[in-house]
Amino acid sequence: MFRISSAVRQRCFRTLTDGKIRNDSSALERTVLKSPHPIPGSALCCISTREYYSVDQAKRDLNAAMQEAQNIGKGPLPVLVVGGASMLPFVTVPFMCLMGGSCDASWAFSQVAYSASILSFLGGIRYAVTLGLRGGSTPDTIDYRVLAPAIGPVVASWLSLLFPTPLALLTVAGSLVGMAYVDVLHSPYPDWYKGLRFVLTSVAVVSLMLTLFFHLVLGDRKRDYRSRKVSKEDH
Repeated sequence: MFRISSAVRQRCFRTLTDGKIRNDSSALERTVLKSPHPIPGSALCCISTREYYSVDQAKRDLNAAMQEAQNIGKGPLPVLVVGGASMLPFVTVPFMCLMGGSCDASWAFSQVAYSASILSFLGGIRYAVTLGLRGGSTPDTIDYRVLAPAIGPVVASWLSLLFPTPLALLTVAGSLVGMAYVDVLHSPYPDWYKGLRFVLTSVAVVSLMLTLFFHLVLGDRKRDYRSRKVSKEDH
């Protein structure tokens, strides 16, 4: 048997019935996760249930994420240093495209591949935290919906490696944004980690969009040169 306090039940009921988007879903999730009793996945449906997602809510979520960024200084220095260093492969590619006047296809693919590895890494973190907080030793505490935020990035990473460069860049960028949304606004992570995730994701997504821009505008000079060379040989 499982037991949820009356306060949690009331907050869950309000979340489901008021027809509005609640800002306390993360707090509710933390409250439920800290319960000493195992809770089946079906009882956790109220954590992420929302009637709709409005523009006003998107603005509030963005403001909340930006506020979390102010807590970065509270995090361990080694984590902050490693996190900052992990951005180098992201920012290097658009810088090379800008300096070289073209966007080599191999550069863009390397950025997509690195983004895919980062997404898989973030999915692994989410998977481990989910199992740990929800009592992984008890089968009825885990369901597919709970695992979706952890497995989804892995699938998106694999698909991005199969897509053409523009679509691949959009896929990994969108997946990073989705993971940041879940991790920053709907996860029981420390505030400093949420702020770090918001900042690092912003840098990564901007870098990916710059690479996409350079890929579409500047093109691949080496590829164009090879095409012209083959065309001349045919004539």
